[in-house]
Amino acid sequence: MVASPADTSRRSPSDDGAFTAGPYYNSATQSYFELVRVSPKTWPEAQYEATLYSHNGTPGRLAVISRPETHMFIVRNFIFNENTWIGLEYDCETSTLIWNNGIAVARNDFSNWDPEARTQVTLCENAESLHTFINGGAFDWSLSTSNTFADLILIEYPTGRR
Repeated sequence: MVASPADTSRRSPSDDGAFTAGPYYNSATQSYFELVRVSPKTWPEAQYEATLYSHNGTPGRLAVISRPETHMFIVRNFIFNENTWIGLEYDCETSTLIWNNGIAVARNDFSNWDPEARTQVTLCENAESLHTFINGGAFDWSLSTSNTFADLILIEYPTGRR
């Protein structure tokens, strides 16, 4: 699936979804990033939806923002006016954060949590996992259950080259 026409001069997708923001190339990760408006999706739905997109033959995934340089690249290139899904999941059974590329987050790894995020793990009482989104109007992250919806997904195309 190809996103709506890309517009590399946009920092957020159009309200009607006619244009995406990006894709923009990040040389540090050798990935392209694109902000896409979709119909309201839960995190599992958004994760699947991201795989339906491709850029120059590279399939998409929800974005991995595991380094401060990647975070700064995202902040410089996109505006998040609404909650936006990214590719980080919290496994309630093992108390482990795992990026959708399979890499677990260590205690000292980069993160950008909202100050209230630590209290959000109490949501695990009724869930197997929690999912991460960028807070609309901010650039920090929060956790939610599988029944939360968002209209924006940040897709990464990990090309490994330009």
